Amino acid sequence: MATQENRRQRERAQPPLATVSLVDTVHAQLRREILEGIQRPGSSLSVSATSTRLEVSAVPIREALRRLEGERLVRFEPNIGAIVAPISREDLRDVYETRRIVEAGAIRVVVETDAVDKLHLREVFDEMSEAYHDLNHVSAYALHREFHQLIVATTTQPRLNSMARSLLDASDRYLRLVPGLPSEADVLVKLHGDIAEAVLNSDAESAYAASVRHMDYSLERLETRNFAHQFPPLS
Repeated sequence: MATQENRRQRERAQPPLATVSLVDTVHAQLRREILEGIQRPGSSLSVSATSTRLEVSAVPIREALRRLEGERLVRFEPNIGAIVAPISREDLRDVYETRRIVEAGAIRVVVETDAVDKLHLREVFDEMSEAYHDLNHVSAYALHREFHQLIVATTTQPRLNSMARSLLDASDRYLRLVPGLPSEADVLVKLHGDIAEAVLNSDAESAYAASVRHMDYSLERLETRNFAHQFPPLS
């Protein structure tokens, strides 16, 4: 009897499968909106308004917002509630200087353990280069993300891979808010080409160095443009 009662208590304590699935769905949608700049830095994410917009109850909204807070994409302010985490020069530098260490290290591990799908990497790089030159920002962002996910996908150090992907999310917020200029296409293709070439040649040290150059360029570019008051106004 005690065992059956304990089981019933555990079952009552666990959320229904549909609730968990709905939280995942809401979390994924809000996360995408934040990373793609649809929800702008500092904008409100009130539970009531978000619940009405997504046509779901407040419970999954609150849980999704707490998850996003843990990912540093949402902040809770006293007397205000949830807002999209603001961007700042300090955060930008923190993201890229940390990414400089983590991603470059992950690339070295990936190359040394021969963990990358080289044929896939070559295909993604070629498509990304074409998107950059065509100023197809939507495709370029998606392919850029896939490129970087490929080169940090170490199977021997999953925590390192997870850290690298989290930092990629954080940098995506800045990249998507300031689309690349036409004059930057050749530079971006060259920077990523150097990384791809080193990885394809199984040259871990050159891949590491190319990654560091890429991070340094990106940080300088984003600092100059993001903080020169070139953001479109919040709508």
